[in-house]
Amino acid sequence: MTITLQSLQSAHVWTLTEKADEFILKQPLPAGSYQIVIQNQGLVPQLIDLVQTNNYTLAPFPVTINQVQNKNVSLIYFFEWLNMKPS
Repeated sequence: MTITLQSLQSAHVWTLTEKADEFILKQPLPAGSYQIVIQNQGLVPQLIDLVQTNNYTLAPFPVTINQVQNKNVSLIYFFEWLNMKPS
């Protein structure tokens, strides 16, 4: 499985590093909007955490899974401040 983060302003792409059951990007990110892309190139299905709501949108864009848009589904992810404080 690979997970990338792409800047919607500059189109720059960062590849997250797998560590145990997490994927990590250890660097500061410029302010902006990003797209997360998760790809499973393997033969075994992988579990990810998704939350589904009824008639409630959690994000401005739908989650697309296998080219199917799911407007009431959101990927669960978290950010952690490492050795730095938010400005």
